[in-house]
Amino acid sequence: VTGITDAEGNFSINYNQSSNKITFSFKVTQKGHSMIILKDLYDYFNCGSIVIDNRRANAFKFQVNKRDDLVNLIIPHFDKYPLVGSKQLDFLD
Repeated sequence: VTGITDAEGNFSINYNQSSNKITFSFKVTQKGHSMIILKDLYDYFNCGSIVIDNRRANAFKFQVNKRDDLVNLIIPHFDKYPLVGSKQLDFLD
């Protein structure tokens, strides 16, 4: 999980000025032929969803947007099994 996130994962924080809301997300993107990786992530965390990321590139993403899932499932995993390099800095932010 940590390795695939280091390679293909993303943590993001977004602010919507019009609604004055902050949203958080975790995602991992893969081409369609590697969909099994996304399904394994879904099964491992038991949360999130798998959606189309880019139809033309046949890309899909596993994403977690619910704050409770991020706080109770995603963050504890990466606290226990830290990322390396710049993704660790993104995670810490």
